[in-house]
Amino acid sequence: MFCVNCQTDVEPETVTGADIYGPRFAFKDALYARCPRCGNYGEFAAKDEPPYKVIPDFRLRRGYNYIDGVLDLLWRQKKMTKAEVLYRMAGLMYGHERAYRTRDIESYDEACRAYRLAKELKKEAFSHVQTVA
Repeated sequence: MFCVNCQTDVEPETVTGADIYGPRFAFKDALYARCPRCGNYGEFAAKDEPPYKVIPDFRLRRGYNYIDGVLDLLWRQKKMTKAEVLYRMAGLMYGHERAYRTRDIESYDEACRAYRLAKELKKEAFSHVQTVA
């Protein structure tokens, strides 16, 4: 995995949420990847998904939350399906050369670009909604 903090590929340690946040953490049994060099950590992908490629730093983790907040709104409000949202983001970000996954974003600049594109997608999806006075 690529550690954003170290700017190099590392073989991550597998730890639980309890190791990172303590035993009272709600997701204490969730698995995380931790960089053995700097202690930076990130989520592991779900069992049925391919593994993530990045161990993000705290700024990038926060960026992921902002991006996912906008994208989740689109499919939870039933403006698009989740698959449509991911397909559209893959087209906007990579020209459909690869699949879009927020947790595979490697840099803060790329995260800022994804956030701007997500907001444009949201604006497009909600453009026909009229406000009630």
